[in-house]
Amino acid sequence: FAEACQRAVAPGAVASATLHGRLGDFVGSKPALVDGVAAVHAFVEPDWTSFDRPLPDGTPLTYVRESDRGVAVGPALCVKLKRREAFSADARADAAADAAAFRRCNALAFELAGVGGLIDVDALLADDDELRDDPDRPFGNRGGKFVQSRLRDVEGRLVSPTIATPLADVPEPFKAQHYGKILSPAAARRLVVANAWTLPATAPAEAFAELEAALDAAAADVRAALGVVPSTRLAAEEERWTAPGVRGSIEGWEPGDVSDAVWAVRYAYKADSGGGAVGFNAVLS
Repeated sequence: FAEACQRAVAPGAVASATLHGRLGDFVGSKPALVDGVAAVHAFVEPDWTSFDRPLPDGTPLTYVRESDRGVAVGPALCVKLKRREAFSADARADAAADAAAFRRCNALAFELAGVGGLIDVDALLADDDELRDDPDRPFGNRGGKFVQSRLRDVEGRLVSPTIATPLADVPEPFKAQHYGKILSPAAARRLVVANAWTLPATAPAEAFAELEAALDAAAADVRAALGVVPSTRLAAEEERWTAPGVRGSIEGWEPGDVSDAVWAVRYAYKADSGGGAVGFNAVLS
């Protein structure tokens, strides 16, 4: 996905991504162009509140994460890409950064999650918030502000915090970089599923199928994390779903070494009353 984001920022770019497991490794990384290939970097940001980073003299600096307007859809994806100007020999040295670069990446997350058809993506996203140096504030440099920043919900629209470095007059490792915090496809899927009640009651059949597929994928993630196996003890419950006007299924999974526990139950229904009502429910317990 990080490689696809580089192509969204700079159409036609070829990219190779490194996904870092440690914040320190990600902070120390730099995107670069190597033989025409953009070496980009990504890090799945955990849910954190503060941490200390020691200076060379041992004095700790405490980073405090922004606490307002966070988007509650799970971890954000932090990416370090190259600016689109890095791929153009004709780019002006004073060109402004692309203000919609990471907006396009967020739109791509919904598309790759397979839920873009359920919402008005354009109405949900806003242009990027480019962070700038503020020497009068603690951690006023852009790097510190970026570490502490969040993917934001501003008046109902998602806004990515970003950093864009100059195209000239800086050392090569720091030139033409573009950093951002964005939705991952998994987070985009969770966001749509969590707000499924906002869908119109007359949602078309294909929208129902799209939502069902998204929630099935989320449930598959849960099953994989729990290591459960299919349960056959709920087969008899299927008879309860034969009532007129209701169509659906019930499925169960359980840990293989505990015979009396059912960890996850999922059911779906569609009312065929002629009104076009569509519903989907899931229970994970």
